[in-house]
Amino acid sequence: MSISAMASSYSYPELFLAGFIFTLPFIYEKSNVFRYYLKFFLYYAYVLITCTILLPVVLLYPRDVTNLVVASKFCRYASYIVGIEWELRGMENWDSEQCFIVISNHQSSLDILGMFEMWPRMKRCTVVAKRPLMFAGAFGFGAWLSGLVFIDRLKTNRARLLMREATERTIQEKVI
Repeated sequence: MSISAMASSYSYPELFLAGFIFTLPFIYEKSNVFRYYLKFFLYYAYVLITCTILLPVVLLYPRDVTNLVVASKFCRYASYIVGIEWELRGMENWDSEQCFIVISNHQSSLDILGMFEMWPRMKRCTVVAKRPLMFAGAFGFGAWLSGLVFIDRLKTNRARLLMREATERTIQEKVI
């Protein structure tokens, strides 16, 4: 069978898709911009798919911060997608019987990967997040079901009240 006969048996979208798939490795190796956006796309897709799959699991114990430990065991593999390796230091100083407040200056959506790495060791830990994340599809719903505290940074009085309530809950339930 000749190449022209084979080409005529396929539609243009199929040929375009095949050509695109065969050029992906070349583009990936040659373009840092393409590699960057592809890794972010795959990272977000992996986390959203994982969160969607885990929704029935976190529905069993709604608003329980230990759901984050379960989710992190699956979501932590997203670090491999973006090429980040983690090294946790000082864990010998970590006393899981005490309450802690961990302060992290959030710079990127990649920051959550560090938390995914730490949650299995912290056991009972939650996060204060900005309210719009609560509406980020399966991720937001799963985060709410896992006990994240969402605050509206524009309504400072309400945010302070929520932070005070979260602090009291932290002490009562030994949440980090």
